[in-house]
Amino acid sequence: MIPKNKLDEIKDFLINSQNPLFFFDEDPDGLCSYILLKKLTERGKGVIIKGKPILESMYLRKVKEYSPDFIFVLDKPMIEQDFLDGVSVPLIWLDHHPLQENKGARYYNPLQYQKDDIRPTSFWAYEITKTSLMFAVIGCVSDYYIPPYTKEFSDLYPDVLPKKLSKPDEILYTSRLGELIKIIAFSLKGNTSDVAKLINILFKIEDPYEILDGTTPRGKFVLRHAQKILKEYNSIKESAVETFKEQKENVLVYVYSNKKNSLTKELSSELRYIFGDKIVILGRQKDDEIKLSIRSSTIPVNVLVKKALEGVSGYGGGHPYACGANVQSSDFKKFVEQFKTALKTQNL
Repeated sequence: MIPKNKLDEIKDFLINSQNPLFFFDEDPDGLCSYILLKKLTERGKGVIIKGKPILESMYLRKVKEYSPDFIFVLDKPMIEQDFLDGVSVPLIWLDHHPLQENKGARYYNPLQYQKDDIRPTSFWAYEITKTSLMFAVIGCVSDYYIPPYTKEFSDLYPDVLPKKLSKPDEILYTSRLGELIKIIAFSLKGNTSDVAKLINILFKIEDPYEILDGTTPRGKFVLRHAQKILKEYNSIKESAVETFKEQKENVLVYVYSNKKNSLTKELSSELRYIFGDKIVILGRQKDDEIKLSIRSSTIPVNVLVKKALEGVSGYGGGHPYACGANVQSSDFKKFVEQFKTALKTQNL
């Protein structure tokens, strides 16, 4: 666990910052972490890091554009050293992915203190600020962690999160909270101006019914956007399910062509739920690359991905049962073959 005095340090940095700049990952954990921290002072700008697990030096242009006095990096597994070298203000990096060596960041990660503590970034953001129970629960459950305060949320909204549900998969795919999490995830899809508007609206949302039932104009706006994305999502899902049903191996593979939005993270997790005893490799073809989300319920796929990338043009990594990779299209077949070979030989 990140010690309280370290969490208090982050809180002090937030309170003392007059023009903070937040970089965060493109999923509900990253977004909710940003919302929870920003709500403390209601100051600063947010920048989503899309497409790659690393914060690259190209984003220094955002630092130059906003001239922040503090930078907060949330839920990003890696930061390019050139980015750190190009920053002249304090940089606070709050994350829960495998530990990274770095020079120049104030680094906060629960794995520094306990080797199996991978509680989501939004959990720590709520521990720091206590600003929004709703966004804390959304962020944590989206990342497959049930925080201790879900009972409090269930007491407030029993029809959104029934108390009988205790497993992340059950909540994500059989409850209204799961619907809400998907809507929040879809708020990060679309063109830049629409996403910025949606995030600004989310800061003002006070209860889940605003979105789920469209009880306010701002909630209806978020819901309408999500419904558009859902059509694309369901189309890919139906095709993937039919393809998977025809595959007899323990590793299920499906690649879809470049669509308007990247939906592999969300869809791969739902496909894992549907095909619970299988490993899911879901890819999105974009130009000469295939962007992959890999999921398993019981087998640590991050170990297999590391083996599968040997001699392959690409990169990847992540959590034991949920990780990602980017590989060149020409190397994809080799990646899958090496993944399957590693599965047979690793005795996992």
